[in-house]
Amino acid sequence: MFCRYVDQSTHYQAILRVTNRVEIRKTVNGVVTVLAAANYPLERDRYNSVRFRLVEDQLQLFVNQTLVLSARDDEIPQGQFGLATHRARQRRRYSSSSRERGLTARRS
Repeated sequence: MFCRYVDQSTHYQAILRVTNRVEIRKTVNGVVTVLAAANYPLERDRYNSVRFRLVEDQLQLFVNQTLVLSARDDEIPQGQFGLATHRARQRRRYSSSSRERGLTARRS
């Protein structure tokens, strides 16, 4: 997840890895700094809710409504937000009723 995204070389980023590592990173002028990191057991084969909250200089990462990481930094005061994946795989399961109604796919 990206927050306060100015461009490819300036933004904050929340990273969740399949290796059960989570990080809050800052990239300014292409230089990456890890502001906070921890091991966190992500549950596979189920949805995990993720919230990346930035208020003034406080950055917080929540996974499944639990505060996992927190950091303070005020170097990037504003910008856009967005999502990105790297080598992500997703399995989808469709039901006949969801196809008929034009609903989105559910991950299994």
